[in-house]
Amino acid sequence: MHFIVVGASVAGLSAAVALKKAGHDVQVLEKEDKLGTGRSSLPVGSARMPPNGSRILFDWGLHEEGRKMEYKPGVGAAFFSGFRYEGKGPNAVPDLMGYQSYSEEMLKEVRGDFLILRYADLIWVLDQLLRRLPPLPGKKAVENVRFNAEVTAVDLDACCVTLKNGETLYADSIIGADGLEGAVRAALKYEAMTRDREEDNWSDDSGSIRSEILHQEFWFYSGMIPPEDVARVDQSVLKAFLGHGQGIFFGHNRTALLLGMGNQLSLCIIVNEGGHKTITESLGPDCDAVIRQLAAFADANTQCPIVIRRTGEHAQLESWVSQSGRVAVLGEAAHPFTPFALQSYACAVEDGAFLGKIFSHTDDPTRVAEFLHAFQEHRQPRTNFLRDVEEKYLVVLTVPNGEQQQMRDAMFRDNHAKGRNILDAPEATMMEVEAMEETTVVFAYDPEDDADEWWINWGRYHDTSSTTQGASSAPRKDPVSVSDG
Repeated sequence: MHFIVVGASVAGLSAAVALKKAGHDVQVLEKEDKLGTGRSSLPVGSARMPPNGSRILFDWGLHEEGRKMEYKPGVGAAFFSGFRYEGKGPNAVPDLMGYQSYSEEMLKEVRGDFLILRYADLIWVLDQLLRRLPPLPGKKAVENVRFNAEVTAVDLDACCVTLKNGETLYADSIIGADGLEGAVRAALKYEAMTRDREEDNWSDDSGSIRSEILHQEFWFYSGMIPPEDVARVDQSVLKAFLGHGQGIFFGHNRTALLLGMGNQLSLCIIVNEGGHKTITESLGPDCDAVIRQLAAFADANTQCPIVIRRTGEHAQLESWVSQSGRVAVLGEAAHPFTPFALQSYACAVEDGAFLGKIFSHTDDPTRVAEFLHAFQEHRQPRTNFLRDVEEKYLVVLTVPNGEQQQMRDAMFRDNHAKGRNILDAPEATMMEVEAMEETTVVFAYDPEDDADEWWINWGRYHDTSSTTQGASSAPRKDPVSVSDG
């Protein structure tokens, strides 16, 4: 079958790799003129990839591509170093509360690692993995990613896209991975809105799933610190901050996340108030001195301007699949996470891996709708679970100063003094443990096994003579290109 993937994002390239490995013809449409360094649309900063995502990338060949990078993205079992946000003493020097590590045994069992890398490098790795795949039998090698191919319209019934240059492209299925503001997500939202209005059931969020955990907005102020400014910072302090994975700074109604990627740093400040125009403004009156220094460097970085986002900007779609059953979205386009979420990119990779695996069981275009609905049916509970974990994590990171915060910090410091992980606690139901200590359940999930489970239990019993659920009754056009001339 022929698939069009809209957007060379993490989700889009992951889907392309998995679908091509499954034996399908895939064309990725990217509106920018290139990938990697220089892309104006690349998100600022870093990409965190927990073990459930890195295992998939390792299976696809990340080890080989990772060796070509100028820094080592893997940090092993190290998870984070925990500090007080305000620092200590009149000079606000670093105030370490302890360390958190993953279980070596668990990492070995799930075959993953915790990776911290530049977003551009993650995109580059996925592109290299896609390029390494051989062409389909009987097909000549072609570029998998078509650049300067901005999609301006999507026909959900005809299963075609129109490019900015007027060209129309048809496929057996279209996969939207062009993000929160993408054309495919917009088309699905419009279809849902139109349907709900016709059924007199219209609402502003088109039936979107709202958070039951976050009862207030959080704002995210993130930026990059370039190598020349990193060199101006006390290196012994940076080593303390980043010597055990990422640095997390727990403060009053706010937190700071610091990541290192080679000779660059990424800083994100999370607060429960908006209206600030710079990272420095968001810091508040009491802040670790080096974090304040790094914030000033990030604010001054004109090559990578800061990004300001907030929770609740975008809702999850109720339906990831069009009524025709031939167009679907994945990644952020389907299920937006909170900004800077730990699982955001891993979940996008999982989406792509599941999609490729489930379509490895068919080359019948009449089953596209059935398979895409199975994709949402199986992936949505997983993404909802991960979103809940992320939102609990966010609440814990920003606990206001008070009795709960004092008990948490005392536990951190006591565990550190005893040489234990700071999240170790006898109370198994503590919110801190639920939200921050990723469990084997999270990391052991295998999207390909999940897809195979659907196939074994349901898909293989399909009667090919029956009408496919949600399939369009309109005649299918072959995957060709039509120009306005």
